[in-house]
Amino acid sequence: MNNIKKPLLVMGLMFTFSALNATSSFADVDNTKLVEEVKHDALNYTTNLQNTIKDQENVNTEDSIKSNDAQQTEKVNTENTEKEDKEETSKEDLKEDFEDSKELLKKPAEVKAVKRADVKKITSSSKFETATNIRNEYFSKSNTVILTNSSTFVDSLSAVSLSRGNTPILFTNQSSLGSKTLASLKANKPKKVYILGGEKSVSNSVVNQLKSLGIIVERIAGHDRYEVNSKVAAKTHNPNTKQKTNILITSGENHSDAISSAVLSQNKKAPILFVRKNEVPTSIKGYLLSLKRNNAIGSITIVGGNLSVSQQVESYLRTFSNNVSRIAGRDRYTTNLKVAKQVNPNAKRVIVAEGNGYNDALLMSPVATKLNASLILTKPNDVTRTKDYSSNDKSSTMEAFFKNNKSIDQVIVCEGNHSISDFVSSSISDLLAGKNLKTAPKADALYKKEKAELRKSKTEKSKPVDSLQAQLAKAKRVFTVRSTAYTSDPRENGGWNVTAIGTKIRRGVIAVDPRVIPLRTRVYVEGYGFATAEDTGGAIKGNKIDVVMDTKAQSRNWGVRNVKIYIL
Repeated sequence: MNNIKKPLLVMGLMFTFSALNATSSFADVDNTKLVEEVKHDALNYTTNLQNTIKDQENVNTEDSIKSNDAQQTEKVNTENTEKEDKEETSKEDLKEDFEDSKELLKKPAEVKAVKRADVKKITSSSKFETATNIRNEYFSKSNTVILTNSSTFVDSLSAVSLSRGNTPILFTNQSSLGSKTLASLKANKPKKVYILGGEKSVSNSVVNQLKSLGIIVERIAGHDRYEVNSKVAAKTHNPNTKQKTNILITSGENHSDAISSAVLSQNKKAPILFVRKNEVPTSIKGYLLSLKRNNAIGSITIVGGNLSVSQQVESYLRTFSNNVSRIAGRDRYTTNLKVAKQVNPNAKRVIVAEGNGYNDALLMSPVATKLNASLILTKPNDVTRTKDYSSNDKSSTMEAFFKNNKSIDQVIVCEGNHSISDFVSSSISDLLAGKNLKTAPKADALYKKEKAELRKSKTEKSKPVDSLQAQLAKAKRVFTVRSTAYTSDPRENGGWNVTAIGTKIRRGVIAVDPRVIPLRTRVYVEGYGFATAEDTGGAIKGNKIDVVMDTKAQSRNWGVRNVKIYIL
């Protein structure tokens, strides 16, 4: 009988520990408790099984001695026969029990089959609809709304700090509320609306529309984005406090680092302050000095590399605090992921938004803060891949993040109006399932769109058009501006590859002061040609513009010159 029971014990132990090892890689956090209970039951059963077999082996030894005793009576022989019958029955019972234990140990395999993360998409036909959909789903009970111009991020970025995960962001046109925004405000009327920016961003006619709905309006405005930013910071974090206040510093000249800092800001209970690449603006200095007078500055964290916030600015910030650190990667995407991992390395929820444009990511930043979710910026048509980065940044790619993070329950992909391709969403699903990434499609949606625009342009060129002189004669306004030039190469323009309105930096784009020339205005620049006002810049004030050139040599040749600009 030992010949039967010993293999049975070995099989039980081998099967048990094999099953336990298999469960160690299960990632579904919702089933962790079940897996641990199964492990506990399996180990208890194996221990009991081993003790039972040892007890029966002792009985067998005693019976063997008795059966060899020449003085054993017939009665004892009969009792031994009955015991052997019982042992045979016990052996069968053990086999049945062990088969039951196998079924118990199979339960973790069933757990493993449970879907590990849900991938949800948010789609819409426009950025206005995206904003209202987000408000309806995540902030339906909020009594306040932040309203900002849909065409520029100049003032909009401060909404990241103002919201604090409690207030949704809606978009407006400069002179009137869009139909989607108006419908949302009528259907679910808030008590108060904060308007970010002056009348050049959001006119008083919008204020009057809001007041006609019985809504209280508060405008936060300043002579530039930095003053608006400092006023928002003062509203959320009193600069006259005597309590230690942590500070986040990001560039005010691009959107990605500020949006990446949304959840970090809430985590550190810190305002986000904007700076220029090589300078801390006066209004931001004033806020910092107020805190310093009360010895109330805690840590200062810079988000972004030296192309966004220079070492010169970092050195100045060190005069305010001995605890200054920087979070930076090779580009906006790796910086973003390094921030996300610092805030919550084991996030259960992840929000994905497009990183070149700013609209979707801006709108989702309050949601990320509210849900304590990681906010991940992606390229429009592919995830960032480890093979494309050096060893320092390989772990800060989307590929590594979704492949290695075993705690994710839900991923919310804000596709907006096709700002993110389906390939990105499917790649995320593959990574969560432990699959390898597929090769990204060569002809992406953006490429097709550009080709369509090119075909349209060629068709328009084939139509009869007025001569240049005739078109300029119809200009709404003509005046002289001081112009400089920059290129579309991020290495030459401070790390940028998109404009203030989220379009690609290219020849035919000019940077303007929106208070003088509204964004999206079609113009003709003397000596340069037709262009569109799509960008802004910290140094672009009043009657000054920057024109985009193809090469550094062309930019140098342009130099600094006064030219006539025609507003078409």
